[in-house]
Amino acid sequence: MLQWSGQIQPQLWLCLQGSGPEAERQRESRQLLEKQRQVVKALQSNCAAAHSRAQAAMQREQQCEEPSLQREQQCEARHEREQQCEDARPQREQCKEARLQPVMKTHHKRTSKERSERQNLKSILGEDLKEQQLFRRKQNPQAVEGCQPGGTVPPALSVPSPPLYLRGDSSDSSDSSDNQDTTAPEHPQQQDEEDQDEAAGGDLELPEFSGMWAHGYKDFEVKQRYKRKVVLTNVSYSSSECRLTGLSAALSSCMSVRVICSPKKSQVEVDSVDVDLGSSVVGETVTRSITLTNRGALGCEFKLDMGDQGEQRSVPPLRPMVTEGFIGPFQSIKLELAFKGTVPGVTTHTVYIHSSDCSRRILVQVKATVVSVPVWASPSDVEMKICLWDECYHHCLCVHSRASTALRLTFEVAPGLRKYMEVVPKTGFVQAQSSFKALLKFQPRRSLVEEAGKMFDQDTGVLETPVEVHVAGQTVRVTVSAVLTCSDLTLDTQELDFGPCSVHQAIRSSVYLSNMSLLPQDYGFCRVPEFLEVLPHDGFGTLLPQETRRLDVVFRPRRAQDYSCQLYCRTGLSRELKLACRGIGVRPPLKLSHTSVQFGATVVGHVSSALVHLINTEALLSAAGPRLFSFQVPDHSMVSVCPCTGQLQPGEHCLIQLTFRPSLCEAENGSDTGTQAEVSPAEGSRAVQRESPAGLPQSQHHGHLTLTCCVSDATSGSSEQAPSWSPLNMLWLMLQYPIIQPPLLVTSGTSVTFHPVAVGETALHKCFVQNISEESLDLGSSLLSVEGAFSVVNALRPLAPGHTHTLLLSFCPRKAMKYCEQLELRSQRGSLWLCLRGQGLQSEVSCSTSDPEMDFGHVLLNDRCSRTVTLQNTSAVEVGYRTLLSSQTAPLVAPPPPLVSGDCGESVFTVQPAGGRLSPGQSVDLRICFHPKAEREFRARLTVQLSDQSVVCETDLQGAAWSKSIFVSGGDRLCTQAPGTATPPVSEASPMLVTLTGAGAGSKGSVVRELKVGYVRSTLPNKKNVEFVWEDSGCLQGHGFSIEPSRGAVEPGTTCTVSLTWTPPAGYKPHDVLQSHVFLRANSVTLYNVTLMGMFSS
Repeated sequence: MLQWSGQIQPQLWLCLQGSGPEAERQRESRQLLEKQRQVVKALQSNCAAAHSRAQAAMQREQQCEEPSLQREQQCEARHEREQQCEDARPQREQCKEARLQPVMKTHHKRTSKERSERQNLKSILGEDLKEQQLFRRKQNPQAVEGCQPGGTVPPALSVPSPPLYLRGDSSDSSDSSDNQDTTAPEHPQQQDEEDQDEAAGGDLELPEFSGMWAHGYKDFEVKQRYKRKVVLTNVSYSSSECRLTGLSAALSSCMSVRVICSPKKSQVEVDSVDVDLGSSVVGETVTRSITLTNRGALGCEFKLDMGDQGEQRSVPPLRPMVTEGFIGPFQSIKLELAFKGTVPGVTTHTVYIHSSDCSRRILVQVKATVVSVPVWASPSDVEMKICLWDECYHHCLCVHSRASTALRLTFEVAPGLRKYMEVVPKTGFVQAQSSFKALLKFQPRRSLVEEAGKMFDQDTGVLETPVEVHVAGQTVRVTVSAVLTCSDLTLDTQELDFGPCSVHQAIRSSVYLSNMSLLPQDYGFCRVPEFLEVLPHDGFGTLLPQETRRLDVVFRPRRAQDYSCQLYCRTGLSRELKLACRGIGVRPPLKLSHTSVQFGATVVGHVSSALVHLINTEALLSAAGPRLFSFQVPDHSMVSVCPCTGQLQPGEHCLIQLTFRPSLCEAENGSDTGTQAEVSPAEGSRAVQRESPAGLPQSQHHGHLTLTCCVSDATSGSSEQAPSWSPLNMLWLMLQYPIIQPPLLVTSGTSVTFHPVAVGETALHKCFVQNISEESLDLGSSLLSVEGAFSVVNALRPLAPGHTHTLLLSFCPRKAMKYCEQLELRSQRGSLWLCLRGQGLQSEVSCSTSDPEMDFGHVLLNDRCSRTVTLQNTSAVEVGYRTLLSSQTAPLVAPPPPLVSGDCGESVFTVQPAGGRLSPGQSVDLRICFHPKAEREFRARLTVQLSDQSVVCETDLQGAAWSKSIFVSGGDRLCTQAPGTATPPVSEASPMLVTLTGAGAGSKGSVVRELKVGYVRSTLPNKKNVEFVWEDSGCLQGHGFSIEPSRGAVEPGTTCTVSLTWTPPAGYKPHDVLQSHVFLRANSVTLYNVTLMGMFSS
């Protein structure tokens, strides 16, 4: 450690290497720096930067703990010195300013010589700065700690003018005269950084004196001694003294130095780790060398290890010429590797290089390719591709030799193919390291199929055969492959018979030309006569492999005569096909004004029409009779002809109207196809093909139709003689019609057919109307017949492009008949017609009962009684039905007013089910239930009605309810039981009034009235019979009343009739009312208290 004495403040902490500083070197440096005082400003800026870095290092070091007690003591001493420096700072600043003032005054008066010396000094200081900066980058921050025992740089370093500058000697001294080393950087990266510092030398001013000055020894030898000199320079402008502190007395004359030393070592490497030996023949030796380099300063021994070379052989295929040796420092050695392959193929070997001074081994991969013979052929596989039978083909074979001498070779073809395949020449010599070329000739014939055997596949036509090359006892095989095919063109027919054709028209017939070969072939029809034409392209073209093409032959006769000729079709291989053609040219007696009609563009749903004239060309004065004609129109065609049939006298003409009405469904299925009526061309002739266009496109569709008009032979005019029709008089009319896409499209179809519906029933059908135009459409419709059965249920609304509207249609027939109507859907761009069809059928339903009344008998209160009625649908359609029930209640004597239900507001008669639908042949049981809640008689009318308001069944229902099993009926009703009133207990006697009224005030006759006593059959177990008796209250006979019989017995479900007679007694005065009481008893119980009243009314 250095420390300043006196009043001068220490400026820098330095780490010294080698021996102590020399006083003489210090004085020389100080004198040199005193002459260059003008660089003070630059030194101040550098010192300020050093101060900032020292403070940053101080902050980092303060965070570290000092485990050593000596380090702690040194820190305390250093802090004390720093405090002293801080106290003396103002005084030092004043001294500094006093020194700088004369320097600044004389700075501008320096001569040019002084400026030159200043530049030289600046360059020297720049080099020192580069060395110091380079050393700091190489060292870690802890190096500063090692050179300063205190551990941190004191704050006093902020003084801008450093008084000392340490510079090391450029040479080292040792005891050996040949051991000299320089301070060059150890790594190339340091040299790059130094070059960068030199490039930025313009920015460097003077060196920083706050870092370490590092020196090291590279590649040193053991037991040798090395020295390094350093120079301590005072860069201030005044004398400075320094001394070493913290050293023992034995080390007071020297200093401890931290030296970086690296011993000598070896660094072995090869120029390539992947070696490719190329291709060689079996048994041939190939050598290749690799370079082994030692880039270190220490020599070492090396050894080559071949590792595992596969199978253990006596002689390995890869062996080095030198297996071990010694390589000196910075030397290179070439190592030869010899390879002798014994097995054909690609082999890979690994060579391991070991060095005595390096634990890491070097791996070298060696790759070699071994072939069996020195001769090979190219190509090894000869593809003749597709070859035609009976054609000759050539191919070149090239044989290569690696041998050092000329070799004799012989070519040999498979025995079965020697007639068809040949190599010219068969024998030759291939020179050393040269090639030999031969010509392979191949001409297949049909007999090859049998002689080739397995070498030829008859299903695929592939031929594969070997060609052997014999060279010096070795054989090289070349595989020759080819696909054999024929060159045939075939016609589907050998003869065309056009039959009769009018001189005013033409007939087109089609033939199909097929290419049976696997190669494309050209064709052309030559010497075509003037009355024939071959389409397309006048009969010329190219057929692809396995392609079949339709050719149209058009026959246009010029005169009425027979025609016969031959058409010749020639191929590019000079093969010729013949097609025989014949026809008859006729001149029919009738002639059409136009043989082709072009309709205008018609929207689906609209109508277009055209007119043509049919003319009888026979002379008026000739003996020929009238001619009959008939147009044959296909069924369900979009074209209609009017008139379709007729008769023409010689010279007469007739106007024919053609109507075209396109429909969407028919247009989508394709255009119409013409017919030739019942009269066909001559026997053996070919039917004339009519064009059938594709489906309907989005915008427009072009359709074609050929109509046939049959003309009869001359007739005598007698209607009894049937006309004869000749195919020679036949006419054809070509119709062409473009169909325009409609703005609306019914996706469900333009024909709506309802299933058969019963009369009075309603069926619904949904139609989906889509706008397929590019604009919005306002939908509307035509009016349907008011008396008809069809109707539109929902409203029509504007429809956006691409949207769909659901149209709901209903069909409700009123009569058993068929219905058909047209509904027009309108828009601003066109209309669309819907055909509505439906059929109404009469419903037929039978009922199992035909009785006008249905009596449920006598029933106890709250008991049930039911009957069943069966309905069966005997019609062919589904029928709906419903039941109507009108209820009535009545007293036991007088007829009651009609009531809908019982007294309690509940229905007495019920029917299940109340309604429904019956499929054809289906039956249903109607269950009618009688459930009374009050004691009286009930009546109702049951009506079964169908959907067409017809009545199937109408029956009156009746029944009586009693609170006791023994009842008496036929009396007068005293009062009506109020709804909700409880029924009297069974144990009490029920009151009853029976009035016997005679007619006439003065009449003395008897009045008779009948009562019925009955026994109700119940679901509960009953007795077999019950006896009843009438008990008199004492005045019955005195008032003239009598009961017959007065006692009796009744069985369950039966009644007994009791007669009440009243005869006025003597002394009876008119208008007097006689009254008496009787009691009905059964099973010793009084059931009824009957009041009898007798009187005569006026």
